[in-house]
Amino acid sequence: MSTKNKRSKSTSLIAMFISSLIIYWIFNGWWNPTEFNPWAYWNLTDGKSFWETFQKFIPFAFIFPLLISQLSWFNNDRYLKLSYGLVRPSIISAVIRGFYAGTVEEATFRGVFIYTTMIGIFLSNKFFPWILALSLIVIATAINLRVTNKALKWVVYIVFGGIFLWLSSSTGTDPIYSLYEEFYIPAYNWVLSAVNFPSVVKFFAIVWVLESLFSIGSALWLKSGKFVPLSTQIYFSLMGLNELITPVQIIKNIAVSASVYGITLWSIHLTDPTVVLEGPLLLTSAITSLAVGFGRGHQYQGLSGVWSAIAFAFYMQYVTFTYGLVFAIAVHVCYDVVLFVTQTAIARYKMRNMEYSGLDLLFGSLR
Repeated sequence: MSTKNKRSKSTSLIAMFISSLIIYWIFNGWWNPTEFNPWAYWNLTDGKSFWETFQKFIPFAFIFPLLISQLSWFNNDRYLKLSYGLVRPSIISAVIRGFYAGTVEEATFRGVFIYTTMIGIFLSNKFFPWILALSLIVIATAINLRVTNKALKWVVYIVFGGIFLWLSSSTGTDPIYSLYEEFYIPAYNWVLSAVNFPSVVKFFAIVWVLESLFSIGSALWLKSGKFVPLSTQIYFSLMGLNELITPVQIIKNIAVSASVYGITLWSIHLTDPTVVLEGPLLLTSAITSLAVGFGRGHQYQGLSGVWSAIAFAFYMQYVTFTYGLVFAIAVHVCYDVVLFVTQTAIARYKMRNMEYSGLDLLFGSLR
C-alpha cells in the first residue's frame, strides 16, 4: 500500500470515527434499544490492576508480531524500493502509525461503530421492502438500457416485479433480523466453537495451499513475458519485476502467508464467542458484522490479510467484552507498534547501502 493510499485510508477512518461520535452523541438519548454505551465496557476487570490483566496478552501482543516481522529479512532490494520508495523509513513514524492504528481502529470497530451499525441494521430491516424495490428497479433499468426491443423491456420489468413479490412474501416481517438470527450468528458461533476448530484448520490449510500455487503460477506467468500491461504506470512497474520475482522472494511470500494464516487460527483458538453472543440480537448482529467490516478494510493485504483481520477482530471483540475496551486498545497498539517498528528497523538496516538506478528514480516518481 502506497503512502498516499495509507494517508487516504487514515483520513477516511478518522472522518467516519468523528461522524459516528456525532451521531451517537445526538441520537443516543432518543434511540438506543440495547442501551449501548462504550464507557460501560471500558474496563471490566472488577478492580484488578491493569498490568495484572494485561500480562495474559503478552504472547499475542509482543511475541507473535516480533516473530512474523523477522520474515522481512528475506525482502530483496527491489521489494524494499517498491515498499518504501527512495527514502529510508522512519522508526518514529512507525511508532506513531502503530499507536494511531491500534487506538482509532479499536475505538471505532469495537466502539462507536457498533451504534451506527445498529442504526443501519434497524433501518434496513424496517424499510426492507422499499430498499428491495429500489434495488430491483435500478438493476432492471440498467438491464433495459442495453435492451432495444420494447416488448423485451416489459418482460424484464415483469420478471423483476415477480422477483420482488416473491422475495417480499418469503422474507417475513423482520427479514434482516431473521438473516442474522438464522444464518450469520450461527455461522459466527460455528467458526469460533472449539469443537469445530479442526475443520477450520483444514479449511485454512487448503486455502493456503491454493494461494501458494496461485502465487507460484502468477510469478511464472509474469516471468514468461506474456503479461500485457494495462497502463504506462503498470508497464514501468513491471520493468523491475524480474528482480522482484525471485525464488527466495516467492518462498518468503508463501511463508508470510503461512504465518498470517497461523495468527488467524491462533486468534480463532483464543476467542470465546459466548460473551458477544449473550447480548440482544440487534447488538450482537452489529458487533459480529463489524468483524467482517474490519476484514474488508484490509483488502489491500490480499486474501490472507482479509481472513487474518477478521480473525483478529474476533479476538479483539472477545478481549473488549470480556476485559474491557482499554485492553483491546492496548493489545492492538502493542501488536502494531512491535510489528511496524521491527519491519522498519530491518528495512532501514537493509537499505543502508542501497544504490538507486534511473529506473528507481522513475518508479519513485510514479509511486
